[in-house]
Amino acid sequence: IGHKAIDELTAHVRSVRLEMALLSGEFSLTDENDLETTQPKKDIGRDCILPLLQNQHVFCNVAVEESNDDNEEEEIGEKALKRKYGYGCLNGTYIPDQYLEIIPIPLNAREIVMASDGYPCVENTLEKSEKVLQQLLKEDPLCFRTNKSTKGIMNGNSSFDDRSYLRIALNIDNTKNSCQT
Repeated sequence: IGHKAIDELTAHVRSVRLEMALLSGEFSLTDENDLETTQPKKDIGRDCILPLLQNQHVFCNVAVEESNDDNEEEEIGEKALKRKYGYGCLNGTYIPDQYLEIIPIPLNAREIVMASDGYPCVENTLEKSEKVLQQLLKEDPLCFRTNKSTKGIMNGNSSFDDRSYLRIALNIDNTKNSCQT
């Protein structure tokens, strides 16, 4: 839910660039669990993808008609790029239906949990989500192996990305088939 192909592409390219830098000796991970020694002075992986990040907005909320072509994988050009990398975003512009995700809520649900992409794993409590995040960051503070991202933890930050977490308790009256929050 909510994954963007352009983010997956840029995270992968960054990861490959950082692995190449390790192999070539441009920088080393002397102690993967120590952020002070693993934080490069300059994130060359991020520098590599920066032009893509600065221009990915061209894919934001762009409507593209569905292809009837069975060879969609082989399709090239502007429409193919928009179809593959397009994404919806709450930015004040119209969001095409193709980017809207409707998730049915079972009548027996007692809560809804939503979180931003700053939480790679969303758990049923904020505490559990934070615990999983901290473990991921301990294992991969540069976020290029187990938690591939377009950036790692920067010096002075507590995580690789901003994050939001919302947990809503539901009061469902199954006899009336209605929901109150």
